[in-house]
Amino acid sequence: MPILSWNNAGTRRFETGLDRGVLYLDTSLGVAWNGLLSVSEEKVGQEIIGLYYDGLKHYDYVTPKEYAATLTAYTYPDQFLEYEGILTIDNNIQIDNQRHKRFGLSYRTQIGNDLNEDLGYKIHILYDLTAVPSDITYGSRTDSPEIIEFEWQISSRPKNVTGYRPTSHLTIDSTKTPPDVVAAIENILYGTSTSNSQLPTISALQNLTSMLSIVDNGDGTWTAIGPDSTVYMIDAITFEINSPSVSVIDATTFQISS
Repeated sequence: MPILSWNNAGTRRFETGLDRGVLYLDTSLGVAWNGLLSVSEEKVGQEIIGLYYDGLKHYDYVTPKEYAATLTAYTYPDQFLEYEGILTIDNNIQIDNQRHKRFGLSYRTQIGNDLNEDLGYKIHILYDLTAVPSDITYGSRTDSPEIIEFEWQISSRPKNVTGYRPTSHLTIDSTKTPPDVVAAIENILYGTSTSNSQLPTISALQNLTSMLSIVDNGDGTWTAIGPDSTVYMIDAITFEINSPSVSVIDATTFQISS
């Protein structure tokens, strides 16, 4: 058994920064959110409940949590107004106190370590959100004007996830997810030259993250990349691929299709 060791090179990871904010409208189309400053996540409703039998604790039950956050920004897309209850009517007049629409959101947080401050990033994807704006104070202009920071309280309605508890928050870690899977997800989230940015369903993301990738090493060998449920070792020298894209031809031959 290996002996535990600490502070090995490349093991001191950290997260910092926030970028690539995207607002997803109720049509699922994405709009770039410039000026997004912070997303402060809150653990709402999560607590430990001890279960006792004959005076002895037998189990700690952790209640499901709801996603909630405080979102701050210097500015926001024009489309966001109707999601905080402001509608534009004739001659661009805006009326407040209207029905709030539900929306989606994505953003990235940066990952670094002691060897590389740009090691990778996490993509955060949020579903079925409602935003309520916080109080705003407008002050008189001075020789040193301060930029107003807008703030919203965000709450969510969890979505069903096959095989798991409902959730509103998914995360993709670029340092652990195969690059082609990350690229496929980003093409959906941010759009391409031929397709619009949009918010994928959770089931679509599950299908993407279970995707099997085959890499030709150029020396007569190949490498299979996929999640543990798709590519796994049977013993020290034998592995098995379990994927809808794999067809068994005979006892020693199989075919992998795209």
